[in-house]
Amino acid sequence: MNGRLAHRALGALIALVLLAGLLALAAAPTGATTPEAAVPSDARISARRGVGPAVAFLVVRRSELSVVIAYHRPKGWFVAPSPAVPRSVDVSWTATGGDGPVPPLAAAYGHAGGGTVRVTWADGRVDTAGIGTDGLWLVVRRGAVPLSRVDVLGSDGSVVSSPAAP
Repeated sequence: MNGRLAHRALGALIALVLLAGLLALAAAPTGATTPEAAVPSDARISARRGVGPAVAFLVVRRSELSVVIAYHRPKGWFVAPSPAVPRSVDVSWTATGGDGPVPPLAAAYGHAGGGTVRVTWADGRVDTAGIGTDGLWLVVRRGAVPLSRVDVLGSDGSVVSSPAAP
């Protein structure tokens, strides 16, 4: 009889451990179904750039700009925001170190009068991006590389201005 009781107790204990595991898994946060849906609802997306498995968004909240990195996990899309800067800033830069699910990347962004921006990174790589109709721009790349220089280019490709990099 003691053997049967011990066997039942062991079975009940295993069932309880499995139930606790399922409850813990179900209690884990659930993300959004798309990268855009993970962006805070009070933010307006100005620009979107894919970088590896992540998506970087330049968002406007109140009168501030920030970069929001969306990354995918088994339970959906989550975000890692950068510190906000005033919307009127000409140039700002942020980077992620590659901790956890967010890949290492660098983002340069800001406000300009139209045309194109040319971003030069500390390692010599050069990227360009168009300036949106709202006057905002975003350039993103893999690796936490510092920003070296930003040039705003006119329609003919000439340098219109070179705002100081942060």
